[in-house]
Amino acid sequence: MNSGQFYETPKFLLARRRDAEATQLVKDIALYNKRQTWLTEASFARIDSTIDAQEEQLDSKSRLQSLFASSGNIGIVSLVLLWIAMGLTFILYQTYISNYRAVHGVSKVNAITVTRSYLYSRYLYSALCAIPGPIVASFLVEVKGVGRKRTGAGIAVLTGLFMLVSTTSGSHGSALAFECILSFLQYTGLATLTLYTVEIVPTPTRGFSLGVTSFFWGLSGLIAHVVTTFESTTVSGGAPVWFVGALWVVLAGAWLGLPMETQARAAA
Repeated sequence: MNSGQFYETPKFLLARRRDAEATQLVKDIALYNKRQTWLTEASFARIDSTIDAQEEQLDSKSRLQSLFASSGNIGIVSLVLLWIAMGLTFILYQTYISNYRAVHGVSKVNAITVTRSYLYSRYLYSALCAIPGPIVASFLVEVKGVGRKRTGAGIAVLTGLFMLVSTTSGSHGSALAFECILSFLQYTGLATLTLYTVEIVPTPTRGFSLGVTSFFWGLSGLIAHVVTTFESTTVSGGAPVWFVGALWVVLAGAWLGLPMETQARAAA
């Protein structure tokens, strides 16, 4: 870092009203790549006069208003619902699917019913299956005609269907298979949702927006833990599992209802 020469980005220089330096930097980049650029300092002078007039209005606009303005009321509600579902459903599912299977002859997997090696290997398999999720998501979201929204909707449908079908598992082996698949889908969906959230909100409020959505994610997860702590032994039917599975299928519509597809678009 000390021996090399590092330049500020043109975006940073423009934000500091250092138009001449930004222009020269762009010209240097173009020269290095043996290209020409039409950009001159006069290009920025034409718009500088409008910035001062708008600055007071922009400064008074709250970050929350900016978040709603970028996504729209329906868009932000859909986005928050997806984050809430991400925090709520998987915790509820993991608790109540065990109760449901126990009623149907498949004992719960814990330190009493299985060996320690089997218990830890089960955790390991589930964790390993989660690793490829974000990697697969990074390829799917760039596929032409698929993009972020259709990837998210497809993952939501698959998540719901596998949650519903997992009620048919009749052994520890098949239960582990469903657990691994859902672990993969969970992190694939989480990566897609995080990417979309980052791209849809304006740069000045990006950190704030991620904080808001992460708050709902964490809060819903906390609520799920509280519910399962006090009600985990009293509910043995499949209703909670069917509910969260059906919820994910419905939330595919929330994905498709988001305001815009951010594939091949510059981030806000």
